Order: sequence, then structure tokens, then C-alpha cells
Amino acid sequence: PDPRELFQMVFDESRQKIVGTAGLSATDGFNDTWEYDGTTWTQIAISPLPKLRYEAGMAFDGDLRVPVIYGGWNSWVGDLWDTWHFVDRTWELQPDAGQSSHSELSPLDYDPVHHQVAGMGGGGPEWNRDVHRYENDPRRWFSEDLGGPDTRYDHGWVYSDDLGGFLLFGGQARDQNRITRIAHDTWILDGDTWIPRYPEHFPPARVSPGMAYERHSGRVLLYGGSWSGGFYSLYDDMWAYDGNDWVQLFDGAAPGGRAYANLVYDESRQVSVLFGNGPIDEQVTWEFDGTAWQARPTPLLPDPHRLYASMTYDPDLEVVLLFGGRLVFNGAFLNDTWAYGADPDEDGVVGKLDNCVETANAGQENGDGDPAGDACDCAPSDATAFSVPAEVTGVVIAADTETIRWDSAAPGAGSGTTHDVVRGSIAELPVGSGSSESCLESGLAASETTDPELPSPGTGVWYLVRGRNSCGAGTYGTTSADEPRSTATCP
Repeated sequence: PDPRELFQMVFDESRQKIVGTAGLSATDGFNDTWEYDGTTWTQIAISPLPKLRYEAGMAFDGDLRVPVIYGGWNSWVGDLWDTWHFVDRTWELQPDAGQSSHSELSPLDYDPVHHQVAGMGGGGPEWNRDVHRYENDPRRWFSEDLGGPDTRYDHGWVYSDDLGGFLLFGGQARDQNRITRIAHDTWILDGDTWIPRYPEHFPPARVSPGMAYERHSGRVLLYGGSWSGGFYSLYDDMWAYDGNDWVQLFDGAAPGGRAYANLVYDESRQVSVLFGNGPIDEQVTWEFDGTAWQARPTPLLPDPHRLYASMTYDPDLEVVLLFGGRLVFNGAFLNDTWAYGADPDEDGVVGKLDNCVETANAGQENGDGDPAGDACDCAPSDATAFSVPAEVTGVVIAADTETIRWDSAAPGAGSGTTHDVVRGSIAELPVGSGSSESCLESGLAASETTDPELPSPGTGVWYLVRGRNSCGAGTYGTTSADEPRSTATCP
């Protein structure tokens, strides 16, 4: 191994070798693993983790369907300019992503209208007010000065559908005369246009508040922050912005004073999750349901006294993801990854990271490698089926009147799912009562078919579709009494 300190070593009795990992040089941290057999050192692994860091930006890219981390800082390297994607529960470096004009203290969020992850400004030795965009195919970083706010860092930053763009509030700002201040201004970035807002009321000036877009109410929420940039000059108030004015919700709230923490909206449960820079012995994660704060204890949790961690919500996995940060009391940098979300079966695996959401399967055994674990897989040795298909949705007749389309049942049941299509006459309703009912298609893998036999003038036809796989046949839908429809079935 290269010269280093704090190299961690243990003796592996089963293999009779010494295993060592990590350590520090004068300029960097190592993430490699070595083994020594008494004669020779051999490198056996390089950890697929981003380097230790804090002050990095993180957002879920709605086009790529992955969480993205960019930049940050640590004391051995200084500014970091790398980009990582969280793919299939593994961090993957993006070597061709380029870099923005700033790497730290620039929070990120995703703009679904312009299909980009974006941030603004950043700290460090040279401040700027550039808008940093991660866009195009393949994704790359681009930075551009669009005017608008003064240069700044440590500001609140979040995208809001209701506001039509990114909301910026506060932060450590510097004007054109290089005079610095802690700011309390409110701006909207709509595409390439900065729009200043002048609400009648607004939070006091602060840096590093937690900010989240509460989608179900249309409000942007703001919690805490620091009035001086120090670790102990902390606000414990909460505000909401509706596009016209800021309204104070709490003047002192149960989570207590904190800054450099994260506030993220969990869409699946419609709560905003607050974590970070709490008391050293805090054993809870805070959730705001739109009205009140709730303290949620969990069997495990990240170090609660970390600050400047990176956090985002993954709507596909239905979890809040947290990465890295720095511990308040000893200054240690981190590169751990955590997921927080619902755990209805109480097996310790949250959200859709759990391969059996409703059935305890702590070991996540999955013999056939399909999306469902063995504990909830109706065909545990068939990789093409894991559930009886649900009711088929989205059945429509196309404009040509010959094509019938529907939403495939395969995503929720397995890649081997096929479809049966039944046809009948409107004159013989209800379904299941007429001799005209027939099987138009059977075992169709596609999610559309054609029916060249158009009804004669003054008559009409109906179509029903079901899914089928090795677990069984789904339903053709239900009656008004919520009973499965009974009709002519396909072979």
C-alpha cells in the first residue's frame, strides 16, 4: 500500500491473512483494501463509495431516475468536483460529467420542466452567482451567470411546481462591492429568468436553513438556520411560503434550534423529514405532517450530530436517502449512505428497497432474482413471474378505431406476463350475458392489438383485458359490487 496513517488492519483467521483498509495521506483519503499473506501485499478491492465529504449537492434526477451527488469538500483534497449516481443501490462515478464552476455549498434540486438538476452559487475562495445545470443526454455540467441575486452560498434552494421554478432564500451573500451579509431576500428562478419577490413578511436573515416543497399543499417550508454562520447561533422557527407571502408557523418548535441540517419532502407519506445537527444523544428523526412535528424513533439511525450531509427523496424507492456529512464534535468526514422510509412489515428494510414490502424478509432472500423476495414470490423459482397480475388499466381505443391499447400488467407481475383480450357486443350487456363474447387475443406479450371487424352502424363493441402468468390469471375488472367480472375466458 502507498504510505499512509490510520490504516485499519485485522487478522482473518479463516484465510490466515491480514486484511487492511482505508487510511490517510498528507493530501487524500484512501478507500482501497489490501491483504498480506506473510510475504506479499495484494490489493483486493477498491470501495465503490464517493470519497469522504460534506457540503455536497444532492438531488433525484427525474429523467435518469437516479439520485445524483456532486462536489463537496474535505480537508485532505479541498474542493471535490466529481459526480456520482446511485444505481441499483450502488454509487457509480460519472467520469464524463464534467464540472460546474463551483463545487461546494451549492444545494441542488430537480427541474421537471427543463429536465435538469440545478443549483446556484457556492462558497469557497471564489464565490459566484452562476446557475449550475446538469442536463442533456448524456448528462454534463454547465454553469452560466444569469444575473439576479448577489453571489452567495449556504442559501435555501428548492424547486416548486406551484411557483414554476426554483425558490431561493437567504444565505451568505456578497454584493458587487464585495461587502458580505447574511441575506433574507426571496427569488424565483424560472428557466433563465430571475424574478425578485418582495413579500410583506419574511423570515429573519439566516444561512443554511432546511427547505422543502410540500407538494400536497403547494407550500415551501423553511426550518431553522443560523443567524451568524456559527454552530450555536441557531433558529428553531418554521415558515411557509405560498407564492405571495411568508407565514410563520412556529416560533420555537420541537426539533429545537439547528442549521446545516436537511429537510426533504417524502411524497409517498406526505411528510417532510428533518435530520441532522441534533443533540449527540438524539435517537429520533423528525417528521412534519403539515400541521405538527412528530419525533420518530428507529432501531438504527445515522449519527444525529452530523451537519452538511446530502439528502434527497427517491420516489422510485419511496425512501429518503442521506449521504455523508461531517460530525459536529470531532470534525470527522463521512461517506456513509442511509435510507429512511416506511417499514410496514417491520423487518428493518424500508420503502421499495424491501423486496417484500408487506411480508417480513429481513435476509432479502431472492432465489430467482426477480423484483420479489422468496417470502412473497408466488413463483420463487420463476424469474419471469412474482405476482398474480393486477387489474389491467388504461384500456383505450385508438383514433384509427381498429387498435386497442392498454397498460401492460408485466411491471407489477413479472416479465413473463401475457395478456388476454375479450370482445363483446354493447347490445348484450351486462358483461357475461351474451353469446357475442369471444376471445380476441390470448397470450399476447404486447400491450396493444387490432380488431379489423368494426361494428355496423348503430351498434358497438366493448373490450376487456387481463394479465396472466405462471402465478395465475388476473381479473377482467370488477362489477359495481366489487365482484370480479365473469365473461368468456381465453384459453
